[in-house]
Amino acid sequence: MKRIKGIVSVLLLAVALAAAGLWLVKPTERLDLAYEPLRIQDQVKEMLLNRRFEAVLSESEVDSLIKRRLSAQPQVMKGGRITGARFTLHNDELQADVHLLLQERWAVGARLTFALSWEAPYMVVTHTGTDLRGLPLPVSWFRLEPIRIEPDAYIPGPLGVKGMTFEGSEVRLQLQLRKPIRPSSVSA
Repeated sequence: MKRIKGIVSVLLLAVALAAAGLWLVKPTERLDLAYEPLRIQDQVKEMLLNRRFEAVLSESEVDSLIKRRLSAQPQVMKGGRITGARFTLHNDELQADVHLLLQERWAVGARLTFALSWEAPYMVVTHTGTDLRGLPLPVSWFRLEPIRIEPDAYIPGPLGVKGMTFEGSEVRLQLQLRKPIRPSSVSA
């Protein structure tokens, strides 16, 4: 009889720990991957009038840029995909409140930290840390591959991104004229 009580106690403790674990990782707010289209064309027109080859992306535009990339490829790891996110920019560090769906079954809310860098022609978003309700996870437990975003795809006309700096809650793009593509000679 004591043995049965011991087994029942261990099972109840295991169920209680599993329930506490599920509560700990459960998302606390509603997030999605909806994004606004980038309106860089207006900045480019103004830039050409002022003869300054520079455009500025606000925090909400960076949020939309990354969400657009994630909505096209939400699978960020084997067995896990991002179903919602909100990004906050602090210089070259990006914080993301995200919803992950693991194994198509468990919804997890987490705060991810990323380092931003410019590796021409890409803005590279590199995962550096994960917190679950303020509790940091070891990097070896949860690691995402770097996300590469090509900002040239959003710049109209003959302009391309030459460089990028991260300042406060903005990303400053240094622009240049793209090199024209020369048609290859075709022999007759």
